Amino acid sequence: MSNDLINLAGKLTLNDLIYIISRLNLLVTNDSGPMHIAAAVKTPVVAIFGPENPVLMGPYTTTDLYRIAYIDDIKCRPCTKKKCTQPICLNLITTDEVIEKCFELLESVS
Repeated sequence: MSNDLINLAGKLTLNDLIYIISRLNLLVTNDSGPMHIAAAVKTPVVAIFGPENPVLMGPYTTTDLYRIAYIDDIKCRPCTKKKCTQPICLNLITTDEVIEKCFELLESVS
């Protein structure tokens, strides 16, 4: 198994992106279009949410196919800024938390 990183940012068509996501064992992404594509093609997804509410904007799939990395108890939520100089909603999410959710999800779907 190779662990080489390939950056495909800006190099794929939408159809290419859908195909690649459909072939993954797991997608780690922010709360974005690729998260919704993963949900649509039944690819397990760990989604990192900042100012958005995962209850409203989360993946539309069964709960066994996703995990959410999200800090709920932040005083500035709901966010009304278009640009934030101190995005604590994202800065408080740790790498360890995301990795833990990845392992948890991979164990549950295998």
